[in-house]
Amino acid sequence: MAVYDAQPFEVPLGELVLELNARGVVCVFPRVVRGSKELVFHLVGDEWTRGPFGIREPSPRSPVRAIADIDVFLVPGVAFTRAGARLGRGAGYYDTTLARRGAQARTIGIAFECNVVTQVPMEAHDVWLDFLATERGVAPARPRS
Repeated sequence: MAVYDAQPFEVPLGELVLELNARGVVCVFPRVVRGSKELVFHLVGDEWTRGPFGIREPSPRSPVRAIADIDVFLVPGVAFTRAGARLGRGAGYYDTTLARRGAQARTIGIAFECNVVTQVPMEAHDVWLDFLATERGVAPARPRS
């Protein structure tokens, strides 16, 4: 399962990751690939670094999990719609990476309920999410109209 290390405005996943690990679920964290618009996901031990945006990320020396081998992606963002649209931070790393995921992989937007809005700008390359999870629960994305 792909997770993330939360920024102050994002839903923290620390306790969830600990619980998943206790249940035998392997969690991988993203690292920005400098000079590209892609993320690489790593298994993490005790070694972390600061990425190009000041975000804590795994060391490049940590073992890599291929995008095609990840079955669930927990995806952060600034705003989400119940239809599965996501507004990120504008760099396109998640959209570029999620476009390469396996056909059976599922995407789950992780948000505070206050970050769920009726509409966000979406472009042709933006990836729609399969589910939205907030403090009120998890629901499949509604069909887009």
